[in-house]
Amino acid sequence: MASSDRRRADRVAAILECACRLEELDGTVVQTVLAEYGLDTVTPTVDYIPHERLIPVLRAADTRTLLSLANFLRRPRTLLLDEELPFRGQGLRLFFSHLSRSHEFVESVSAVLEDLSIEVLIAHQDIRPSRDWLAFLANGLDQCDGLVAFVETGFRESEWCDQEVGWALGRHRPILSLFREQTVPYGLAGRVQGLAFENDAPSTVAEKIISWAGTEELLRHRLLESLVQTLENSPNFDTTREVVKMLREVPATALSTDLADRLSTAATSNPQVEKAVVPRHTGRRYPTVLFSTWLAEFTGHTTPDS
Repeated sequence: MASSDRRRADRVAAILECACRLEELDGTVVQTVLAEYGLDTVTPTVDYIPHERLIPVLRAADTRTLLSLANFLRRPRTLLLDEELPFRGQGLRLFFSHLSRSHEFVESVSAVLEDLSIEVLIAHQDIRPSRDWLAFLANGLDQCDGLVAFVETGFRESEWCDQEVGWALGRHRPILSLFREQTVPYGLAGRVQGLAFENDAPSTVAEKIISWAGTEELLRHRLLESLVQTLENSPNFDTTREVVKMLREVPATALSTDLADRLSTAATSNPQVEKAVVPRHTGRRYPTVLFSTWLAEFTGHTTPDS
């Protein structure tokens, strides 16, 4: 092939590659990338820009710019922009593996956990059709702290569910299997912890997941981060009491100095924590006390004014 033909072939390949990769990104991000490479920007009509609108802009670029842009876009998406990250916070990150027919129930469980600053990735819900959803799914499995499998009739036959559990097992992530419809554990997943959830409400299932996370050494610190963050931003007394109930299930020795200090700060900076009356451990003369008193008993730390 003559050098001129090879250059044309390289340009065509780079144009098509850039158009496809840019189409997968958010429209505002694409505008920024094009502007930084000295190219005309394209106004998105939806939250992404289709490749047929990108190709004319890319054709106007010189070959050096085009090849440089293609090389940049080959970087892993999680390094390109934060928008592509499946998880964002520092708290507990869970991946939910489930059959599509249980999506509504699983979504309700997720909502309870997310109110407690626990991030949950539900593949069918959280992946936009315009994204490279296989890559996003793989990123979620890579970055999750643990996986919860909602096992019921048909789960074993599901190619996706089986692979998701296998991926988590291969990366030594803690796994909780929740069973119903008289399903039984199978394969390597049968060796991990399992609990029944036949007629449980979503809130009850969420409590089971939190209790499990509190017993897993690999998950405990992230769980505590989520609970402390929830207390710091607690909008009402009920939320504060709910978090205290969960903290009581975790040994105080599991709290890092930083988390304990943040609890102490929340006891004075957030009125919904400071003035909350919370339950004490059993056996005490008074069954409820102010949060600051409970905290001093729980951790040995005192609030700044105590």
